[in-house]
Amino acid sequence: MRQLQMLSNLSLCILLLQLTACGGGPGGHPSPDSTPDMRPQSTYNQNTAKDPDAPPPKPKINRDAKQLFILAGQVASGANPDYERALNLYNEAYEKDKKLNLALYNAGLISELKGDENQAKQFYEAAANAGLGDGWVNIGLMALDKGDRGQAESLFNRALSVEPLNGRAHLNLAMFAKERRDFEFAMKSVRNALKEDSTNADAYDVLAQIYYDLGRYKLALLVADAGLSELAPEHASLWTTQGLIQLKMDDVIKAVRSFQKAVDLDSNNFAARLNLGLITFGYRDYEKSYQLLSEAVKLRPSHIEAVLSHAVAARTLKRYDEARQGYNKVLKLSPNHPGAIFNIAVLDQDYVEVDPNNYSQRLEITRKAIEQYNQVLASAKDEKLRKKAKSRIEEAKVIIEAIEAEKEAAAAEAEAAAQEAQENTAGAQ
Repeated sequence: MRQLQMLSNLSLCILLLQLTACGGGPGGHPSPDSTPDMRPQSTYNQNTAKDPDAPPPKPKINRDAKQLFILAGQVASGANPDYERALNLYNEAYEKDKKLNLALYNAGLISELKGDENQAKQFYEAAANAGLGDGWVNIGLMALDKGDRGQAESLFNRALSVEPLNGRAHLNLAMFAKERRDFEFAMKSVRNALKEDSTNADAYDVLAQIYYDLGRYKLALLVADAGLSELAPEHASLWTTQGLIQLKMDDVIKAVRSFQKAVDLDSNNFAARLNLGLITFGYRDYEKSYQLLSEAVKLRPSHIEAVLSHAVAARTLKRYDEARQGYNKVLKLSPNHPGAIFNIAVLDQDYVEVDPNNYSQRLEITRKAIEQYNQVLASAKDEKLRKKAKSRIEEAKVIIEAIEAEKEAAAAEAEAAAQEAQENTAGAQ
């Protein structure tokens, strides 16, 4: 679920920027010189607005409250951040002017940075009740991080009941709809996000992914290119999406460049690292592939494709014990996983050292491999894997015949040698 996770990861950066509203310095740290952008989400009424798609006007904020708000951002983002003092300042700012609901929201962020999830939820809920839909969005992202998709979706919808054009809520709902292949609703949600902000690069990213899923690769690439060239040239997820589209269009060289750019911009970009690892493996650069896949597994230790691919890369580098550990881990994550079963059979059949004269062990390994390949055929849907398993079964049958022939020949040779020795003994007597 790379894209939903992407939106969740981005939330922290967005929140940090929110410390001083719409400005931010390198790495997502707030710029304390920025002036807060205080839109009156709590008082906005679409029915009375002249243009319901236009952003609401900014309310006037109490000067003292604004100064406290800016000071809180400075305290929270300095070289030695003082989160407790920042919390107090945000609380004081809100008490000075209740229109400053963003102060409650930022207090929730500070609580998250402190690791106090319960306190963060309290602040986010207070911000949402004060008219800031992003409060419900952040609580929804917390639920999503814990795997509670139903609760997350409900909270994103709740955010829209507070702010009908909340872009982050719409984009997360678009991702849910995309995964259900409800592309009509997904498109509608993206359009709603763009109504709030026509320069929302995340919306371009999601839209490109929707066209990708629909198989409209040229249009997907146009959207991704537009987002990168006109809006956000350093948007790591858009570079990743562009790379995936380029792979589908068989432009591997450009895809590699896109994925590398994504990794350069975001060292924790899992999807880009995984795809780079798979591509370099295809080009037989096994050492680099192993390194990239190792980093991907560190980022997502329970991602089955990453763990399995890393194990295969380890096998090509003759790290057989590490490969077996990876295959077994996949089976723990997904019992009867056909890819893991197939690769364990290959590992035992082709890479385990066996005494060539131990015919019983060789036969046992080969017969067990046939059983494993039949297991693959019983569960695998991937036609390429099924074809490989069938081919392996036929090869194994030939190997069994060869081993049995060797065994018979060795037995006959041993019997002849014994008879010759017996005759030599008798002649000597």
